[in-house]
Amino acid sequence: MVVGDIMGDRFIAIYTLLHLLKKYKDIYQRSLDGRTRLQKMVFLLGEEQGIKLFKYTPYYYGPYSFDLRDLLDELKFYGWAVEDSDACGYYYDITDEGVSALKSLEEQLEKRIELKKEKEKIETAVDIIIKKFGRCSRKKIIDYVYDKYKDYVPKRMKLPW
Repeated sequence: MVVGDIMGDRFIAIYTLLHLLKKYKDIYQRSLDGRTRLQKMVFLLGEEQGIKLFKYTPYYYGPYSFDLRDLLDELKFYGWAVEDSDACGYYYDITDEGVSALKSLEEQLEKRIELKKEKEKIETAVDIIIKKFGRCSRKKIIDYVYDKYKDYVPKRMKLPW
């Protein structure tokens, strides 16, 4: 995806992350559960759908993006997303302010024909990734990524296959 020169990669990354959180909630009627799930779903958007937004490094549970983590922190700071936690883990959700921001971003994308196509590509890619991985257990999504993207398995955990 090449959009950086027009509106900026950051703009597209914010739009994609907010859209992912909203779509996940629309489909499953709950918050997106888990830091690992969020990291892997955005990673798979890039690897399997061509929506490469962040750089990744091998980490504890496979590919991890510190830039994604930082952007999520900013979305929380602006009140567009929330992170909750309990004994079972972390949960991510879009706020009402985030929904308003998403609508504004959508309107800006719709105004430019070249970005309208990118918006549609992002929306389709998010739908595919959510439907494929949205209900997988944490272990299944990690195993999938470890099996298919061996370069992102942490060296101390290199698998024999």
